[in-house]
Amino acid sequence: MLYRILLSVFCFGATLAAIGAESLETRISSVVGDDNIGVAVITAWGDTVSVNGDKPFELQSVVKFHQALAMAKTMTASEMLNTKVTYDASDLKAGTWSPLRAVNKDGGTADLSTLLYYSLRMSDNNAADILFDRFLSPVQVDSLLRSGTPAKNFGIARTEDDMHKDQRMSADNWSTPLDCAGLFNYAFAEDTTASIAALRAVMASESAFGKSRLVKGIGNGTVFNKTGTGFEKDGKVSALNDAAFVYFPHSTGGFWHYSIAVFAADCAVEETEAKIAEISEIVWSYHVMRANDIALNSMSVGGMSSGRAQQAGSDGEVGIGHILGAAALAAIVVDEIVNRVNEYNSSYSDDSNSGSSGSKASYGNPGRSKSSSPGSRSTSQRRRGNRK
Repeated sequence: MLYRILLSVFCFGATLAAIGAESLETRISSVVGDDNIGVAVITAWGDTVSVNGDKPFELQSVVKFHQALAMAKTMTASEMLNTKVTYDASDLKAGTWSPLRAVNKDGGTADLSTLLYYSLRMSDNNAADILFDRFLSPVQVDSLLRSGTPAKNFGIARTEDDMHKDQRMSADNWSTPLDCAGLFNYAFAEDTTASIAALRAVMASESAFGKSRLVKGIGNGTVFNKTGTGFEKDGKVSALNDAAFVYFPHSTGGFWHYSIAVFAADCAVEETEAKIAEISEIVWSYHVMRANDIALNSMSVGGMSSGRAQQAGSDGEVGIGHILGAAALAAIVVDEIVNRVNEYNSSYSDDSNSGSSGSKASYGNPGRSKSSSPGSRSTSQRRRGNRK
């Protein structure tokens, strides 16, 4: 009898999960409408929800996440954080989005973590191309991700400079939303290596970009995201993207998570950003409500303690320690990365410097100078065979 009751409860729960996923897909579809928008969600409970999720879209700057993840597959955590990278004025091209050039147009040396911050959190095109030039080419990034991650439905073949020289080349860096959401899920919920944790630490630092997209629809969760925006023509952009891993607390303690990618093509910016934010809010609300329902139902079954209830509903749970990695790569490392960026910016604070992004911004206060950390290495040579 007990077995039958438990089986009935399990089947009922599975049915509710299916209904919930179907309802989520329906609600997302109503927002997407007839627009050229693709959405993919990997929920905390392993459901995959897709609306045009298997269609290819231009990656644009979302490719910078792919680039950084591939680098993390070939480097140690210490190398990801401490490698010194030297570059010159020829690497800091004008006519492209580059806060790095706005701070320092003449070149210099920076920690790799600083360049990753510029690329991932400020979407700097010159920083991304320096990384392509010194470490892994686009083709190598493509190959490494295909062999070392679950990602398969994507293509990476072009640098930012390539795309600015010929905008049609943007189509050569592409992904389905499903593949991109899966890649975020892999990087944040599955891979436990220290180098990937270093990547998470860089992405844990706050970004001023994308606040009107996925981030806008999320409540008290923590978001690791990468946006991408295409070239403008006739009042529209060729692509408007955001992909993210989100984790959030639930009522019995612990954390749940989901991954989401929303890609759009040939669209108006403000209208599409509003749709991305609305889709994000729908997915967020679905997760919060379902997580709380599961927690409450678990606590009410047989007088379970909150500890056992939390365990019973733990399928979609992750801990902060897993997301950011070991203790050495937790909040203190995030602060250290931001301090390094601030110190880099302050060391090139001559008012005569100017860049393509407009007036020079201030990103922080001057700090102490640093010597090379143990285990750091220098990368001043360009990667052979890839000089533009």
